[in-house]
Amino acid sequence: PRHGMGVLEGTNDPIPESLKACGAGTLAYEVKDRDVTEAALVALDRIAAEGWPFCLSVGLMLRHALYVAAARWVDHCLRVLPPPDADEHPWIAW
Repeated sequence: PRHGMGVLEGTNDPIPESLKACGAGTLAYEVKDRDVTEAALVALDRIAAEGWPFCLSVGLMLRHALYVAAARWVDHCLRVLPPPDADEHPWIAW
């Protein structure tokens, strides 16, 4: 069985209510992605300086359900997300 989500109960959908309940902040995934990207750029500079052919894959966590985000993104999403009762494309409604 699922555990209770407390004040975040019912906020697991990409709807304005989810963003309002969670509010603005910094998601741990965002911090991880920033650190991984920085490390990848350092590695690219080092590998490129060696002059050898290479392939580098970088795995990032975002864009998962992002209900905790910087205030500018929360504000943006609240402006562009349709209200829950808006007509949706049948696939999205499903």
